[in-house]
Formats: sequence, C-alpha cells, structure tokens
Amino acid sequence: MATKPKKLVHGDDLLYRFFQDALVKEPELFAKVPQMMLEAMGVWFPRTAYRDWPVLLPWVVRDPKCRGNKSKGLPDEWGSPDEQGYLRDDNSLVKGLPRALSVKASGSAKHLSGARMASLF
Repeated sequence: MATKPKKLVHGDDLLYRFFQDALVKEPELFAKVPQMMLEAMGVWFPRTAYRDWPVLLPWVVRDPKCRGNKSKGLPDEWGSPDEQGYLRDDNSLVKGLPRALSVKASGSAKHLSGARMASLF
C-alpha cells in the first residue's frame, strides 16, 4: 500500500501565515511589528549614497524576462543590451552592490554591525 506524501512547509509560508492570520487578529501588534522588523532587520545604503549617486547603475535597465525560461524555450539573455543599448538585468546587479559593504547598525539592529550581507535579502 502506498503511503500518502508528507506535507512540506516552507519558511516564507510561515511568515506569510503569521502576518495573514495571527497578526491580523491583534490590531495593536499589526501596526507595531512591521516597524519593529524594519528597525531590526532593514539594511540600506547610507543616505549620502543616494544624495551623491541617486541612480546606482545608470547604464542598466531592469528586465526580469532577460533570464529566459527553459520550459517555454526562451533563452537566457541576461546582460545583453536592449533596443537602446542599456544592459538588461533581472535586478541581480543592484542587489549585489551592498554585499561588498559592512553594515553599520544601531538600536535593535546593533547585532548586525560589522557584518556583511549574505543571501536571501
């Protein structure tokens, strides 16, 4: 007799359910938790970076379709130019920029000071 496949649970599903089900039932927490998460886990470039360099990669355009799709027979065209000559990127170049920098943190995120970003940000 065949056994029934076990149900899989993914971590991002747990977080979604937490916000969708549990937190909605607590209006006071529903308003506080997102702010707390931003303060404890948010990582941004310094404000001066945005002032000095408001467009981080001016020669790049975001094109999520440039990665192609094997199942649909669409080739990977990441890094190829668009019609205007801009490099097409799926957002991986921009996401990689802050990985070379160390985090400077304060407040509830102080434990992040000196660390560098890894994956899944």
